[in-house]
Amino acid sequence: MTPGGRCADAATCAAGGGRRFSVPGNRALHGQPIEHGLRRCLLAVWLGEELGLSAAELSDAYYVALLGSVGCTVEQTLFAKYAKDDIALNAKTLSLDPTSPLQVYAFGLRNFGAGEPPLRRVGRVLSAVLSGGPAEFQAVCRDVALRIGDMLDIGPTIQQALAQCHELWNGQGGPKGLKAEEIALAARIFHVAASAEVFSRMGGVETAVAQARQHAGAYYDPGVVDRFCDVAEPLYQRLEAEQPWDAVLSAEPAPLRWLSQDEVDTFGRTIANFVDLRSPYTLGHSTGVAALADRRHGGWASQSASENLGLARHLMSGSRGASRYD
Repeated sequence: MTPGGRCADAATCAAGGGRRFSVPGNRALHGQPIEHGLRRCLLAVWLGEELGLSAAELSDAYYVALLGSVGCTVEQTLFAKYAKDDIALNAKTLSLDPTSPLQVYAFGLRNFGAGEPPLRRVGRVLSAVLSGGPAEFQAVCRDVALRIGDMLDIGPTIQQALAQCHELWNGQGGPKGLKAEEIALAARIFHVAASAEVFSRMGGVETAVAQARQHAGAYYDPGVVDRFCDVAEPLYQRLEAEQPWDAVLSAEPAPLRWLSQDEVDTFGRTIANFVDLRSPYTLGHSTGVAALADRRHGGWASQSASENLGLARHLMSGSRGASRYD
């Protein structure tokens, strides 16, 4: 196979790295800075090394950390049903305890329909209650992450862990309510790394360590937390010294996953279509841009199976440009 690119490139694009210039104010579509997913990945891999993981386990931790929250792109469509600014609403959920029904429903009463007429606010709150609450979001995030993982053909152990990124050590997560070592190690590392990246930005290393210790044995694997707390300071010093995009590509554990040129085209189209899932109004936008660009530079090429989407084969290869456009 002639390499056309690395699977890590596709995964980092899905994680948000490819969108670094596209959102004003350095705020990604899930309420986090655009490089949150890349920084989380670095923390996960370095923490995995500190835990003595094998090469295969490190590879799992790497891809799970990159892809574990890709479903948040579609999750935002759900948030849009309850608030005018769904990005800001999602950002407010950072300190919310998902295992506490009281906190979850109090959060909804404060924030759903804020700034709207009373009857509309009541309607939004009732809609959220009837939808199933956090379980709806967990299921959406899981299903989207699994779909992207399947498209990237990243293997069964990574797929299994991606399905568990909303589970909690004490069994009160979802959607399956797995607990302790029923949860894949890569997912348990993801939990710690994801929160650590967020809370370190909110209050520094001390805040990240305190938050991890507070929830060890509840949200997080106590063994992973203990090792994280031991090495947190040097991990963050290293993190701040790195350029996330380049560092993530360099951190991919061996053996590297290479894509053929045809696979690069396919994955480019996959990521472009995935990004367009952000809103019902943007479905097909990226491939449409690619189609227009191709027509501008030579017209329609021979038809293939992709004509089911109304596009020709040559246009489909242009969706690599669409994914970069996004």
